[in-house]
Amino acid sequence: MTLLRTFAVVLSLFLPGLPLFAQTGTGSIQGTIRDATGSVIPNASVKLRQTQTAQEFSGSTNEAGFYVFPAVQRGPYELTVEAQGMETWKGSLTLAVGQTAQVDATLKVGQTGTSITVAGDVTPLVTTTGPTLANVLERERIEQLPINGRFLQNLVLMTTPGLESGSVPRLFGLRYAMEYVQDGALLANRDWASLPNRPPGIDTIGEFLVETNNSSAKMPRPGSIVLTTKAGTNQFHGSVFQTHRNSGLGVARARQDFFTKPPQLIRNEYGVSAGAPVILPRIFNGKDRTFFFTAYEGLRLRSATTRAITMHTAAMREGDYSGLVDGAGRRFTLYDPWSTAGRDQNWSRAPFIGNRIPANRLSPLARSLYAITPLPTHPDVNPLVAENWFGTGFSNRNDWTSTTRVDHRISDKDLLFFRYSSNRSYAWRTSSGIDAGTPTSLDGRANGAIDEGQNDNGVASWTHTFSPTFFSEMVVSFSRDYRGQIPLGGLSNIPQELGLPNPFKGGGFPRIQQAGFRMNWDTGINYTLNYANVFMIDENLTKVYGRHEFQFGGRFRYERLDTLVDQTEAAGNHNFSTNATGLFDPTTGSAYGAAPFTGHNAANFHLGLANYNARFNRGWFRMRAGERALYFQDNWKVTPRLTLNLGVRYEYNVPPFEANNALIGYHRDARTIVLGRPIEELTRLGVTLPAIVQGYNAIDAKYQPLEQSGLPSRFVNPNRFDFGPRAGFAYRLDAFGRPTVIRGGYAIFAFPESLRLYNGTMAQNAPGQAILQYNPTAAQTSPDGLPNYLLRSVPTVIAGQNSANIIDINQRLTIARGAGVMYHFDPNQPTARAHEWNLTIEREILADTSV
Repeated sequence: MTLLRTFAVVLSLFLPGLPLFAQTGTGSIQGTIRDATGSVIPNASVKLRQTQTAQEFSGSTNEAGFYVFPAVQRGPYELTVEAQGMETWKGSLTLAVGQTAQVDATLKVGQTGTSITVAGDVTPLVTTTGPTLANVLERERIEQLPINGRFLQNLVLMTTPGLESGSVPRLFGLRYAMEYVQDGALLANRDWASLPNRPPGIDTIGEFLVETNNSSAKMPRPGSIVLTTKAGTNQFHGSVFQTHRNSGLGVARARQDFFTKPPQLIRNEYGVSAGAPVILPRIFNGKDRTFFFTAYEGLRLRSATTRAITMHTAAMREGDYSGLVDGAGRRFTLYDPWSTAGRDQNWSRAPFIGNRIPANRLSPLARSLYAITPLPTHPDVNPLVAENWFGTGFSNRNDWTSTTRVDHRISDKDLLFFRYSSNRSYAWRTSSGIDAGTPTSLDGRANGAIDEGQNDNGVASWTHTFSPTFFSEMVVSFSRDYRGQIPLGGLSNIPQELGLPNPFKGGGFPRIQQAGFRMNWDTGINYTLNYANVFMIDENLTKVYGRHEFQFGGRFRYERLDTLVDQTEAAGNHNFSTNATGLFDPTTGSAYGAAPFTGHNAANFHLGLANYNARFNRGWFRMRAGERALYFQDNWKVTPRLTLNLGVRYEYNVPPFEANNALIGYHRDARTIVLGRPIEELTRLGVTLPAIVQGYNAIDAKYQPLEQSGLPSRFVNPNRFDFGPRAGFAYRLDAFGRPTVIRGGYAIFAFPESLRLYNGTMAQNAPGQAILQYNPTAAQTSPDGLPNYLLRSVPTVIAGQNSANIIDINQRLTIARGAGVMYHFDPNQPTARAHEWNLTIEREILADTSV
């Protein structure tokens, strides 16, 4: 019997009918009870009372005088210890999220019930029982710390050493090593490996814990950010807030702004929350038993920033390029490409008289784009010298987030809670595009982007006490995350409206660049869509035996990820850097270059003479993935001062697979393209096109079915033996007046990387991607001996003057660059691995309250 199977069988003995632990943010309160001589007191009665909800928990010390209350929610508690012939001991403490609070008590000899030892506040400021480095941000600091915007990640970054900025922060340089959970429910999905567009509202968070080094075997990642949602209490608590910022109230304009009024900034953040016991008059009284908490938070942002760019002047839009002079006074001379002479005359051309292009030579594309492009705001400024358009770009956003939580105590042994959250965001902005200063077109369809998202997640938790030394915490969670990045102008067939080819039916505005100045037109974003559904069952069991606290359990996680990968240049890329209006320079030899200061991209654009390409991007990935994990942790109290933390975590990260098996790989030894399905079926599923397949056939590409290649069924050999040891210690020194702890440890973690890396590279594998290309300036000659870029009848289909040549363009198929180099997963390393260690000294100090 293998080690894995043995571990699974042993675990199953403790899991009769139970699923598998989650990082819900619960903590534990534990300690050792002794008498005045230092001897342990077994069978002492230990009671714990949550002072805000009046809920009570009962336990007792074992033969080693040890007690523990695991899976306890954060908050204020009162601890009471009683033993026969001893005075009653009482103390109060506040448990932080994920904290293991060590509270030891010494009982005096006396008569039970007549004398009480009041210890006061016994909240430990330093954790003395583990090697983990962690930071807790309690509610008071969440409310008091200054942050720009009510976004959780800002608080995490500003309060935790070792984290780098990002949608999901890097941990000591490690990518994808952090996991965000809220009450045990996953917040970040595998594709983007980032928080939702709208994180949970600040008012819904009670506390959060950030573990950054040497976590126990319960935790699956090198770092974890654990959020706990506020819960209701016996007292009604509520809040209402509104924050308003406005550019009309004392905001100065930027130094470079030529206008007197600063760019718009209107920001409204508002919300409401309430928590109380559930009371239904004459039906149900939930005091001390059932509580609710609900909150709503919103954001409305309207902002603008100054932009500056160079663009075509009003005269140029009429064909007058007489002002095409650079800052040194050098004039660009424009030549008529349709006047090109033969080889015997060195391909000479006639210049446009006065650098003026006749009105009837304006291409339909340029006419359409000029109509939706603003005129220069500084008409007297030469665009070859400085920016002649100044304006504002916008960045607007609407957010909504709501949370509802219900806690219920079924009996003295059973606690339940349920939470549901919905977080939505809709942002629209001027895109950075292919030039950061480019304004959005007047019709709003070019150079603008929409970034929207919605995250819905729910979690149900059940904590059960089997005995004073055996406890269970089970969590079931589900999250659905949507994220879409689409052009502001939508996904209609805009190329067709502009008279341009669109062989791959790409949506949005086509990319039009190098049009003479920095003014470009673009979709605004490489549009992509992602739907992630994650289902998890976690179980955490705790068994106390002597001086040992055994923690064991596991996780089952299933991910359903439907992704439309980036549709890059699907609507076409039109580049006007063609030398079409330049004069051939014979000194360039076969390079066919233009003579200096002859021709200009602005004139090429005016005439509609461009290089063209369009990229075929495969469609949807229907990815499935998951995680299976088991762990065992022994927190061994060797002496009152020394605790050893020994554990191991087994991780099986299921290799991602496509629901239709529509994957493509490459066999490096056989030099064959390996197909998950026959090429005909991949064509039917939209993974490739017949023309692309024909292009590869023309270069003798060889295909091989996956089942005959000898490669794994999912192109990745699964690693079924990822065992991550955890070893640590904590030693308490009492020689300095206050607790001082030396802690250290070592751990190995195995975790998956972003699925976006997999999808993005897999989408480029041949024959899943190709580039359709037409380049009249290529260094080739036509049948009549002329260089392509000097053809007497330059093809103008690109500019929309001759749609009949679209068929010809479709036949000029160029295989994607790098198609012979396929992405191949190392079958021995399907997951990332991280090694962690630390050695720290931490001392408890008294806070300075004099300020």
